Amino acid sequence: NTLSLLLLTRLGPWTIVFEKVLGRLVPMLAMIALSLPLLAFAYSLGGCSRSDLAGAAWLLLMGSLQVITISVMTSAYCNKTVSAFLLAWFVGTATAGIPTILDESGMVRIRLEEMMFAPALFDSMLWRPISLSRVMVVSIPTLISCAVSVGLAKFFLTRCETQTKKNPLSRILGQLD
Repeated sequence: NTLSLLLLTRLGPWTIVFEKVLGRLVPMLAMIALSLPLLAFAYSLGGCSRSDLAGAAWLLLMGSLQVITISVMTSAYCNKTVSAFLLAWFVGTATAGIPTILDESGMVRIRLEEMMFAPALFDSMLWRPISLSRVMVVSIPTLISCAVSVGLAKFFLTRCETQTKKNPLSRILGQLD
């Protein structure tokens, strides 16, 4: 319930959204940095290459960024914490599940779940070597989904400034709360 206090400051909607994303990204970067010595140990034993290490760090960053931007977007959309959590869980599951369903049903020929869900690409990277540049190119749809989430968060935040009545989805999630 700090949104009303944030809106009283001189901060604009973009500043609020980016600071929320960066505020959540810093602890995740610390966790990723803690995992790098384990990856370096695997590298020293000959279990992986330097591009595998960089690709793993990049995919961990992409997965974290995707979850963070979805969380900030749902937090800007919902009034209550539990509602935002449930909606973030649903959107995250849909982001991971819909591309997988499309790929498995044969509607899409490319491995779309690898592009939209970083852990899926990380799993496939274990079985077949992929260069770092290929990992970065394949993660472009994840970056696009992050940008869409940030844009929607800014839209919902701006809408929240001017709108006082609850939307139907917030009412349903509020009843669950």
